[in-house]
Amino acid sequence: MKTVYLRGYLVQNLGDDLFIKILVDRYPNCKFVAYSSYKYKHFNNLKVYNMPFINKLIRIISNEKFNLGNILKRKCSYMVSIGGSIFYDNDDVFNINKKIKNEYYRPFLHFSVIGSNINGTREPMYYKLIEDLILNKADDVCFRDKLSYNLCKSNHVRYAPDIVFSLTAPSVSKSNKVLFSVIDCSKKMSNNIQVDYENKLIEMIEKFNHLGYEITLMSFCEYEGDKKSIVSILKKLDEKESNIKVDTYFYKGNLEEALNIINNHDIIVGGRFHANILGLAFNKTIIPMIYSDKMENVLTDIKFEGLSIDLNSIKSFNVDNLNKGNLNYHLNTDNLKDESKQHFEFLDNILK
Repeated sequence: MKTVYLRGYLVQNLGDDLFIKILVDRYPNCKFVAYSSYKYKHFNNLKVYNMPFINKLIRIISNEKFNLGNILKRKCSYMVSIGGSIFYDNDDVFNINKKIKNEYYRPFLHFSVIGSNINGTREPMYYKLIEDLILNKADDVCFRDKLSYNLCKSNHVRYAPDIVFSLTAPSVSKSNKVLFSVIDCSKKMSNNIQVDYENKLIEMIEKFNHLGYEITLMSFCEYEGDKKSIVSILKKLDEKESNIKVDTYFYKGNLEEALNIINNHDIIVGGRFHANILGLAFNKTIIPMIYSDKMENVLTDIKFEGLSIDLNSIKSFNVDNLNKGNLNYHLNTDNLKDESKQHFEFLDNILK
């Protein structure tokens, strides 16, 4: 049995959990290991080590040159880095350099990078660093958007639609329900936008209620503040004494349950990137709420022509745009389902 080190975002975030489950289920004859400082739920063939004290001790003894992940890699024959924005786009170049060298090259492993994107707004030095430290040394890289692919074209760099497009869900009858995937804008943008965001979501909730929809607020990742934002919105609704019934769902690691919740709604107002991808994969109407170019790039790639909302100008969005035409827009993504599996073309030769 081949032992594979998994590098991903292991904090019980629904989108990344889907990535990981799709990966480990595809290769049941491999044993996957990973390290996370978060107490992460295991899959059948994935063992996640959560030993913060041991990790801290290793870092102290090695003068910050090694961590527990490096020790685990020594027992592995391959590494897969899977995730969306995994290239440290909020860090300065020095820290990116340090982190990448530590995570990828101590000790050196053959590895692949799949399902990722590169932030399209960085300085040229950032792209050069990513190219030198990862793209030129990886066996295979498959990006989920064409902009990232075009920035780093190479013989072993490919493009395929997001991995989650490969999922399907059983058809359900029309439910007249709308699901809001709620985020904490203060973690991704600014506190000022968070206030405008919550106030606009309340306007939208009131509009959908007026149109006769049942409403659910959903947290994809408590660690990143989704639940906190939902609690704040519910408090504001109570203060307005609106008497609007709002359901909530907080993802806690049960993927099947969460996917069923999403599938049972007609409309997805997506703050989370993968709320929109799942909505499209499940043939729902989506209204993306865009906080970064990663969502915008994907929507451009797939020729999405529905209603979307730029969170940078959320205050000016007119809720009257939530009308019959916009709320019945569907994009056929059948062609993306098979194409998205191309992320695994190289790995199939290595791991199957």
